[in-house]
Amino acid sequence: MHNVKQKYLINPFFMITILLFINLFMHLALPNLFGDIRLEVFLIVILYLFSFGIGFYIFGSLFLNTIKKNIKYHTTNFTSLELIPHWKYIYYIFIIFLSYSLFNEVLLNGISTIAEYRININNHFNNKGNLYWIMRGFSLVFFIALIQFIYVNSFKMRFYWAFISLASAIIGSGRNYLLFFFLTLLIIVLQGKNVLIKLVIMVISFFLVSIFFIFAFNKADPDSGIILGTLLSLSHYFSVPLYGLSVIMDNNNLGTFMLLSDGILNILNISHIPTPPMEYTPYPFITNVYTLFWPMYYDLGYLGIIVFGLFYGFIHMILYSMAKNGGVAFYLYCISLYPLFMSIFHDTYLSSIGLWVVASVALIFFRKKENINV
Repeated sequence: MHNVKQKYLINPFFMITILLFINLFMHLALPNLFGDIRLEVFLIVILYLFSFGIGFYIFGSLFLNTIKKNIKYHTTNFTSLELIPHWKYIYYIFIIFLSYSLFNEVLLNGISTIAEYRININNHFNNKGNLYWIMRGFSLVFFIALIQFIYVNSFKMRFYWAFISLASAIIGSGRNYLLFFFLTLLIIVLQGKNVLIKLVIMVISFFLVSIFFIFAFNKADPDSGIILGTLLSLSHYFSVPLYGLSVIMDNNNLGTFMLLSDGILNILNISHIPTPPMEYTPYPFITNVYTLFWPMYYDLGYLGIIVFGLFYGFIHMILYSMAKNGGVAFYLYCISLYPLFMSIFHDTYLSSIGLWVVASVALIFFRKKENINV
């Protein structure tokens, strides 16, 4: 048996625990800056982390141990993926086609500013207009580039695929793709040498890209400077949803089953009562996203917090364990960090089914590069 060098990964339970406890501390220590939250929110967070930990360390570990003991199998360690050669040309033609289509849509809609561009994209997403399908196309471009970024060994080629990833993310005007990229970049950085220096460069790069997004799309306080405005905007996005959860917990009259309506029922085109546009919380702590916990709590109460905590902990343990030897699981683990991080904003596990479909379809363009057989 060959010794297989495993990847160094961030423990998902550790990550979600740190994120939520920092968030709680910000509200507890600085309620005038980030908003005061009710005691019940603290209870929900602790209950979810406890359930996630059980699903992660107990159920996930038991499942993996059972497979190893009871199933005889021949394992092959696929350490990397590579883009299928003939798909590469189709991929570039696809990018040219999307760029041409986007240019025509921009001219047709008379878009003259970046802020107008984002507004038009949001409108087309709501109405499934032409820009919606073009953006879905760039989403596929992004994930194919992200997979290439993960598995190429050359620094030059990794930089090239990073550029395509970031360019397609900016075209899509969504910071969710930037989060996908930088969380993946974090894992890639941890595999190499000079980790501390690379982490500093990564943080600076993320901050610079955030400055562009925040000011290009008018998300910053106009009276604040560039640095302070960006810091305030990032801290606001990070912390306020938990305050929003505290405010909206009294609203029990949406008339729909939130866990399914935003994602699964939409994808399956099943007739249902859609979730109405969520209300914004009062000034100065303004938000209309209420963390991962709101749909769980609204639909199922504390039982929802427990059940989904167990389930998500279980899933993350499977991906975390399988990803240590690389292969397709390494990519799946990298993109799984996105919904984990987004837990502090809103649910992206069930409400972003279309996103997961595109991320999975991107794998069709690749084949497994077999380096080590065990």
